[in-house]
Amino acid sequence: MNEKKILLIGGCGYIGSRVWGGLEAQGHACTIVDLGTRGTFGNKHVIITDYARLPIDFIQQHDAVVWLGGHSSVGMAMSDPVGASDNNFSRLLEFSQKIHPRQKFIYASTGSVYSRRIINAPLDEKATSSIHKNPYDLTKFAFDEFMRLTSTNYIGLRFGTLAGPSRNLRSELVVNSMVLSARNKGVIRMGNPTAKRTILAINDVVKAITMAVVTPMPSGFYNLGSFNATIEEIANTIASYYKVPIEHLPNSPTYNFYMNWQKIEKTLNTHFNTQLIDIVAALEADLKAT
Repeated sequence: MNEKKILLIGGCGYIGSRVWGGLEAQGHACTIVDLGTRGTFGNKHVIITDYARLPIDFIQQHDAVVWLGGHSSVGMAMSDPVGASDNNFSRLLEFSQKIHPRQKFIYASTGSVYSRRIINAPLDEKATSSIHKNPYDLTKFAFDEFMRLTSTNYIGLRFGTLAGPSRNLRSELVVNSMVLSARNKGVIRMGNPTAKRTILAINDVVKAITMAVVTPMPSGFYNLGSFNATIEEIANTIASYYKVPIEHLPNSPTYNFYMNWQKIEKTLNTHFNTQLIDIVAALEADLKAT
């Protein structure tokens, strides 16, 4: 095993807490930096600070930097647009300039930059971005564009909509939300049945990042997903698993995107294809255990 020293920003969040465990299981030495607003799971070694305050000599002690520390949802960004702009762009930009060219810089972007009214086929990384008018999309798009135009040292992972168990579960994400509603309320509430979505199992995120820190990868953007489905297809599968009805809600503004992630599969020589039924079963097992 090619063991690395990893600086993991946001290592106590929904994604970060799982990535942290995955990296350590592979024998890597992880330095975790987090604000601690959602807990640190009793780990006294978490550095509780704003990542933007880290000194350059400390950052450059590591082989790779993994950034998962942003305003990570539309709701969070909408409730704090100035903070989202600062955290997802301004301070992240300053932080990225402290990373040495020899270090690998992996950061969380989003597939929502591809969202558009009509999708005829899954989009790859060459597709043009389509900006939604909310602070989350704007900040993600802006940082991606800055990296594309100015940097030769980055791996931007464009995540599909996350799903699956974590010590810091995000309950508002579509699959997680439907599972919680089915098991706790005995019904699934669904709007926008024809909206398309790339779903990304959190275990596939862990797999991608643990492989990316040790695998040579050309600088650039990499789509990452597990499967593509409509909201209705997702709801039907979860409703069948729990044997509960679906309550139809009025449509509302939402994302509409399908991604193609063959580029990262080819680069890492692996596949990311966790199925929905496996995500649901993993969530159910985790919820039963807590």
